[in-house]
Formats: sequence, structure tokens, C-alpha cells
Amino acid sequence: MGDILKQVEAAMPKLCLFLLGFLLSSPALAQIYKCQEGGRTVITDQPCAGGSEMNVKPAAGKFDPKAREEVYRRIDRMSEEVQDGYRAIAEQQAREAPRAGGYEEPDECDRLREDHADAKRWEKEFVHPDNIAREKARKEKAASDSFFKCGPGKRVSVFDE
Repeated sequence: MGDILKQVEAAMPKLCLFLLGFLLSSPALAQIYKCQEGGRTVITDQPCAGGSEMNVKPAAGKFDPKAREEVYRRIDRMSEEVQDGYRAIAEQQAREAPRAGGYEEPDECDRLREDHADAKRWEKEFVHPDNIAREKARKEKAASDSFFKCGPGKRVSVFDE
């Protein structure tokens, strides 16, 4: 009887390892279900109403490192093509952008002309000398800014003075 116990004790680590491996591999053998919930597809290990079992097969074939390298090279080429496309778009946008020559966008020029006209109108409306002086300074600033920031057709006209 003592010999049998010694043999069982000697085999115990192997038996424990076998049982541990079996328990860890059991989730890999679980069935997979495909369900529709709220208009989206859900994949789960639990059966669901209206769901169907999925038959998942392990990958067939051998690993081919040359094929993997070819796939990576194709991905790199595609990535370079995408980057070239982005560069071309940026260059085209730079060519189409307004030239930098001290000219502001038309919105700024329109705002300066409106500010000039507004200040000119209020200068005539006000009676107090401080208000008149403030509006006159505002009108002159709008005219000056317009001269330096806007093109010839967008500036405040000298006839507006």
C-alpha cells in the first residue's frame, strides 16, 4: 500500500498540471452566438433570443513570414500614397490661398468701412465735445487701419472723410 501512495504522490504534480490545462482550455471550446440587440450585432458566449450559433473554425494553413512581409510592404506603400495625397492637398490649398501682401480678408475691410461710417454718423449726432473727439478718433483709426490693411478697392475712400 505504501508503494501505491508513493506512486500517486509522484504523479500528483502531473495530474494537477493536466487538470489545470484542461480547465484553462475549456473557454476556448465554448459556443459563440450572434444576436441583434437594439439594431446592432452583438457576439456573445450566452444564447440569446433570436440569435444564431456561429461556427468558428481555427485558421487553416501555415504561417508564411514572406506573405506577412509583403502585406506590411503594401501597407507602407499605401500609407506613403495617403501622405503624398495629404501633401498635394496642402500644397494646392497654399497656392489657392490669398497672397500675403499686407491685405486682410474682405470681412476685416468691410468691418473697418462700417466702423468708419458709424463713427462719422455719431460724430455728427453727439453734442458733447468729448464724445465728438472720441468718435473722430475712432473714424481716423478706422481710415488708417483700412489704408494699411485693405487693398485699393476695399479701403475707406478719401471722399468718405
